[in-house]
Formats: sequence, C-alpha cells, structure tokens
Amino acid sequence: MPEFKLRVKNELNIKDKPRVYFTCHPSDFATHFDRICSDILAAQDCAIFYTEDMAEPLSEENISLDLNRMNLVVVPVTFRLLSTDNRAMTVDIPYAMEHGIPVLPLMMESGIVEFYSRPDKFGERQFITPDSHESTEIAYEKKLKDYLESVLTSDEMTKRVRAAFDAYIFLSYRKKDRVHANELMKLIHGNPKYRDIAIWYDEFLSPGESFRDNITRALSDSRIFALLVTPNLLETPNFVMVEEYPAAKESGKPILPVEMVETDKVELSQKYEAIPDAVPAEDNNALYSSLADMLVGIAITENDNDPEHNYLIGLAYLHGIDVEVDRVRGLELITYAAEAGFFPAMKEIAKICVDKSDYSAAVKWFEKIYDFSGSQYGEFDQSTLLALGNLATACGKAGDYKRLLDYATEAYHLHCIILGEEHINSLNALNTLAHAYGRIGNYKEQLSLNEKSYLLHCRVLGEEHPDTLNALNSLAVSYGNMGDYKKQLELIEKSHARHIKIFGEEDHSTLVSLSNLASAYSCIGDIKSEFELNKKSYALHRRVFGEEHPETLTALYNLALSYGRIGDYKTEAELTERVYTLRCSILGREHPDTLLSLNALTTVYSNLGDNDTTLEMARTSYSLHCKVFGEEHPSTLISLNNLAYAYRESGDCITSHSLLERAYSIRLRVLGEEHPDTLVSLSNLAAASLDIGKNETGFALSERAHELRCKILGEEHHSTLSSLDNLAYAAFVSDRHEYALKLYQRSYTLRCKVLGEGHPKTLSTLASLAFVHRFVGDHEGALRLYAMAYDMFCRIHGKEHPETLILLVDLIFEYRYGGDYEHVLELSREAYVLYSRTHGDEHPETLSILHEMAYAHGALGDYSNALICGERAYRLRLAVLGEEHPDTRLSLNNYIFYSKMAGDTERAITLCKTLYALCLRTLGIDHEETCEAARVLEILTGKRP
Repeated sequence: MPEFKLRVKNELNIKDKPRVYFTCHPSDFATHFDRICSDILAAQDCAIFYTEDMAEPLSEENISLDLNRMNLVVVPVTFRLLSTDNRAMTVDIPYAMEHGIPVLPLMMESGIVEFYSRPDKFGERQFITPDSHESTEIAYEKKLKDYLESVLTSDEMTKRVRAAFDAYIFLSYRKKDRVHANELMKLIHGNPKYRDIAIWYDEFLSPGESFRDNITRALSDSRIFALLVTPNLLETPNFVMVEEYPAAKESGKPILPVEMVETDKVELSQKYEAIPDAVPAEDNNALYSSLADMLVGIAITENDNDPEHNYLIGLAYLHGIDVEVDRVRGLELITYAAEAGFFPAMKEIAKICVDKSDYSAAVKWFEKIYDFSGSQYGEFDQSTLLALGNLATACGKAGDYKRLLDYATEAYHLHCIILGEEHINSLNALNTLAHAYGRIGNYKEQLSLNEKSYLLHCRVLGEEHPDTLNALNSLAVSYGNMGDYKKQLELIEKSHARHIKIFGEEDHSTLVSLSNLASAYSCIGDIKSEFELNKKSYALHRRVFGEEHPETLTALYNLALSYGRIGDYKTEAELTERVYTLRCSILGREHPDTLLSLNALTTVYSNLGDNDTTLEMARTSYSLHCKVFGEEHPSTLISLNNLAYAYRESGDCITSHSLLERAYSIRLRVLGEEHPDTLVSLSNLAAASLDIGKNETGFALSERAHELRCKILGEEHHSTLSSLDNLAYAAFVSDRHEYALKLYQRSYTLRCKVLGEGHPKTLSTLASLAFVHRFVGDHEGALRLYAMAYDMFCRIHGKEHPETLILLVDLIFEYRYGGDYEHVLELSREAYVLYSRTHGDEHPETLSILHEMAYAHGALGDYSNALICGERAYRLRLAVLGEEHPDTRLSLNNYIFYSKMAGDTERAITLCKTLYALCLRTLGIDHEETCEAARVLEILTGKRP
C-alpha cells in the first residue's frame, strides 16, 4: 500500500489545513510537481498530499480513508495523461468526480482542449492554464488564488464550523485500526440526534508537535473519551495504552469503549485500569443510550432548523472538518439552508453545480443569488454584477441562448454604468454579449459589437495584446458570418502576422491562426493558397506536437478537405480514412472530432460514387450523434441532413424528404423560423420536395427561404445568394424557365460583385445559367457561357479538376448540338486523355467520351477511326458492364453502324445477329430494341431473321 506523503508551507497545525491531493501521469511528476506545489502554497495555506510513485496502485484503504478525505484534487493535464493508461485517469480523477470532490485541472500543454473535453475525460470541467496567451488581464496566480479560496475553507470559516458543533468526542484508536475508526464515526453519526457531534482524532498530527500537548488540549475540549477496542489495543507497548488512556483517566472525562472486533475482555481490563465495559458496535441501541447518558444537557436537536447552523454543519461533512467526509449529507444540509434563503448556502450549491457541469441546476441557483443580491445590495453593487455574469454564463452553458442574450444585455449595460465601457470586465461583458447574438443567429448585431470590442481593446490594451488579438479574430469571424470574405481574410492576415511577431511560428495560437488563414482563403475561392497553407500547417503540427496529437489530426483533416477541393478525391479519401482511424483509436469512437471525421467520410465516399458505403456510414454517424448529443443537438441535425442526402443519392427520395421534414421541424421549434440554421433546413426541405415531384411546394418553400434570408442577412450575403440559386432551380423544375433564367442571371451578377468572377460558387452559377440557356433553345448563349466557365475553371483549378472535366463534357455536347463536329472531335480527344488519366480507361465517363469521339469521327465521314473508337468502347463496356447492360447494347449498335459505314458488311452482320439474339433473350420479341435489331439485320442480309 503506497504511503501518502505531505507537503506544507509550515508544519504547525496541519490538522486545521484544507487537504489538497496531487495526482498526475507518472512521467509528469518530475516536471510539474514542484512548480504546482509552490504555486498552490503561495496562494493558499493548505496541506498537499501525494504518493511518490504515481504508478503504484492505491489500495481500498488508501481510497476510502485517504483520497476520500481530500477537499480538492489537482492534476496537471498533458497529452500523455489523456492518451495513455494511468492511475490518475482510471482511479484518482474518476473517484473524485463520482464522490463530489472538486477537481482542478491545470492545462500544461496547448492544443489538447478538444481531447480534454471528451465525455470520458474531463467533459466541460473548467481548467486553468498556467502559461497562456489568452485573457492574461486576470493573471494565472490570481485565478488560482480565487479558485482555491472558492473551494477550500479558510481558517476563519473552519473556526465558525467548529463553533457550530454541539460537542466534541475524543476518539482514541491504534493507527492499524483507522478503517474501524472511520466505521465508528459513521456509526455515531448514523443517528440524526448525534449529527452535530464532532469527533477529534489524531490522523494528521504535525511532525514536531507535542502529542501530549495536543491530547491535553483536545481532551479539555471534548465531552467524551471514546476508545476503539480491537485486539490491536492489547499489543504492548502502544501509544493509546501509554499516553492517551492515562490522560483521559486523569482528565476525569467519561470513557466509552466500543468493541469493533471481539477482544479478550480479561486482558483488556488488565492492561487498561478501571476500563468500563465495552459496548458492542453492532448493538446500536446500547451505543446510542451510552452517548445519550454522557451528553446530558447538550443541545442536540434545538438548532436543527436553523439555516446558518445547517450550512456550517453541511460544510463540516462536505470538507471533513472534525467529522468523517460524508458529501451526500453535507450537500443535503447545505441545500436545506439554501432553500431556506441562506445566501452563503446558495453560493455553495451553485458552485457545486458548476463543478459537476450541471448547468440547468446552476441556472436555478444563480437566479436566486442574483435576485438576493439585487434586493439586498442593489443592482449596481459588484456582487450583483458578478451574480448576473454567472447567471448569463450558466444559461449559455445550459444551451438557453435567449436568456443568455437577455442577461448578457443587462450585464453589459450595468458594467458600463458602474465601471465604464473601457474597464476590462466591461470588455469581457461586451464579448459575451456579441457571442450571445451569434448564438441566436443575429450576425449583424454580433458584427457591430465585435467591431466595437476590437476598437476598445486596441485603445485600452494595445494592438498586440493577446486579448486584442482574440477580439480581432472574433471580428474576422463575424465578417465571415456576414459573407464579407475579403474583409475576413484581411483581418485574419493581420492577426496571423501579429501572432508570428509576438509568439513565433510554432506557438499554438499562431498555428490556430494559420488554420484560420487557410480557411479564409477557401472562402474567397483561392483553393490553391488554402491547399499550400494547410500543407504548411500539417507539417508544423507534426513537428511541434507529433503525428498522433489531436491538433495534428485536425490539421491533417483540413489538408484532406483541401485535396477534395482541388479534385483529388482519392488522396482525400486516404487521408480522411487515416484521420478517422486515428481519432477512433486516440479520442474514441464517440468523440465529437471522430464523429466529424465520420461525416467527412460519408462525403468522400459520395464523391467517389460509392452510395452503399455512404448510406451505411451516414446511418452509423446519425445513430452515434443521437446517442452522444441527443436528437435536437445542432451536430445531430447536420448528421441527419447527411443521412437524408445519402438516401437521396441511393435513389430513396421519399425517405430523404421525410428526414429533412424532421430536421426542419426540430430547428423551427428549437431555434425559430428566422435562425440561419432553420433557413438551411428550409432550403434542404424545398430541394427534397422537388426531388419527389412536389414542384409547387418546392418552389413555394424556396421562395420563402429566399425572402427570409434577404430580410435577415441582406441580398448580397453568401447564404442569400445560395438561396437565390435554389429558387432559380425550383423555378426551372416547376416549368418557370424564363424566370429561372432571370434569377440565375441575377445570382451570377451578384456573385461576380461579391465573390469575384473566379470564385467556385460564381462559376457554378455560371454553369447553371448556361444549362438553362441550353434548355430554352438559346444554344449560342449556352455555348458562350459554357466556354467562359470552362476557360475560368482551367485557369483557376486546372484541366484535371472534376468540375473542369464536367464543364468540358457540357461544352462538347453544346458543340455537337450546333453541328460543329470539328470542335467535338478536338475536345473529345482532349477529354478522353484527361478522363483516362484521372478516372481510368474503364470508367463510365471515360467510355462516354470514347463514344462521343467515335460519333464525331463518323459525323465527319472518318468511319475507319469511328470503327476503331466504336469497337474499343464496345469491348470495354462488355468487359466492365456485361453484355446485357443497356450501355453495352448501345455501344454494340454503334459498332454495327460504324462497321457497315466502313465497308465491313460481314462484321456488321455478325454483330447484328449477336445483338438480335441478345435482345430476343433479354427483352423479348416485341420489344422496340428487338424489333429495331431485326429491321437492321433484314437490311444487311435482305431477309427477316
């Protein structure tokens, strides 16, 4: 059994000091123990307990008697602590959390917050960072001191608690029997009449203190000398026999022996002169009767309904002040006091709720605290202001964003009145208010407040202060939310440059700003810059954190997305698979980051055309999201949308529509009609309605979504432009073709203005505009627009990008419709080379291009080359798709035609007989394809088959 060691600031009166337990990963002990102990002891006079070997298992006795009595557990958090098996994470921390012992994590490494926040790690538990670039206005030393004062009882409070006890019992026992000592204390306090009786015992006598002085003092203050009787008491010599029992006899105190283990009574009476008969521990009535006789005249129950008394006794049991630790009883007593309106008890309960991450309960108590402070001290008092801030924070943590906004608005208003708008606390309140507006989807107001916050931070703290950089990043995000990506990029570039200057290239905050910069380039459509920055970010993360660090995996995930955006879906799939596998291994299958990777994998497999795997993964992802977050969580609803899309891609549009109806219904109820997320669901539902043929419904929903986005976000917001495209598509599907043309033209004009001509979304709109021109018969206009889009894509993304290739095929089709077979042949040759290189010779798209090339050769009268291409297309489709596939039959038809036109009638007849027999066998004699094959065969041979 490992021995608990002790570190203190001074060695006097250790018994009166709050007890702090230090635990860590064994490899972190040498690095962090001395520093953390020094920091804690500088902030609070307490006793720090630890084991020298952090790998040695704790015994049941260690846990129940030593660890259970701790008032606080402190742990340095490192990647090693979170990612490897160790006692701190498997025993010490879980025990503390389960038994309500406050836990203080000290974040010693950057970049592991997401890993730390896993439900099976520390969840939402707050931490303190000793070395941080964030919020440094409140120094680490002050944060630590404030926290320790909030969870550890002060000397003054300890004196008040001890004064609240009705009486003291001196408990004498052998150290070997400390398990039985704990049992006896619980036994005594098991009777509610004796709840307020304290028990003195010498568990933590200080080195160098006089045992006799302590015993004399304790006996003088005690009403009863309780002697714990076991055979260990008979061993000679022992301290109880030599010192404590004689001192008790000399003091004249009543002696109450309690037999915990059967002991030789004759030998006991010989070694302990005039000892009274021992009361058997199992005889509760005898024990309580003896106590009653010895405590005559003591106020046992008169003050049980006094809130302050209950609060103080509750603290005693909560913190183990002269009683055994009983957190359930302590919490009950403090709750009684809080419900009776005792203000300190309310604060204690609220603090406990926050420590347990029970924010719904915390909101209830913070509301009471705020009301009490306002009525007692007035709304302008600092304590009222603090209570209001705590209430707003708790509402945010509980997900009640509407009340968060109400309280944050009031808090900021009061901060400005009391402290002025340039006070650091007012700036923090302003940031909270901006965050609240973002939570309810009011991005305009969020932007306005973040602009104000940044200007105030610059004036008060300077442009290079870490808090100012945080305000600058928040402002950049606000511009992004409003669709002003150019301004967002400008601010993030400024922020990143300052991070490099102040902290260096490899600092965690700089790496975060580098990732933000890559994302900003993606938003303006500069995919190549995004790709290069994400490659750099991944390389830096590997060097700084190592390959399997959660932050490195995030950087790799971002790089995978970049590969997808440049059209390299194969590499994207490989990297995303790797990230998902590692996150499952390191973070767990249900971690939010792992689920994010699973969602990404569904998209990857969708891009690769593997609909069965996409649907399977989407089902798994949604099921896990429901389990981890609940059905109404924003992340779960995103997963639900992905599942609906997977059903759509697999051809089940009915199920897809049903799922999107559910998603919209939930968001409408939880967030309201005008929230941006609700509008996304409305647009998705509109598209799903079109998929199942409800064209008028789809059009009406698309129209409503666009109207609301114009009203809330403005006509030029990127989300509004997306809804304009959706409305144009709905108009097209519902046969409003001229209106669709007008809407796409409007969208293209606005996107050119807002995003620029070369932005991917602008080009996508241009392609849609070209398609509608084609459909309404304006092939000249369609050809011009397709050529423009294709040239742009080639210049920006390169010729091998998937979307460039799609536009090339569209362009070929348009030239073919116009009868320009020279261009068809030229472009189909180029397309065939590109598709062969990127997709392979046997890919359906490659074979379609080969078919177009054969057609162009034939149209130009070059039947020899048409025959070569036609034969190759047929042979490949036969091998890949089989002889009964419709595309294979089509290629065979073309092969017959090119053979005949090239003068090879014999081959044409042989192939036509093959086609006729195939159609007869698979389609039947009356099918139109069978009849057509018979007609061609009759032409070739001069007789009916």
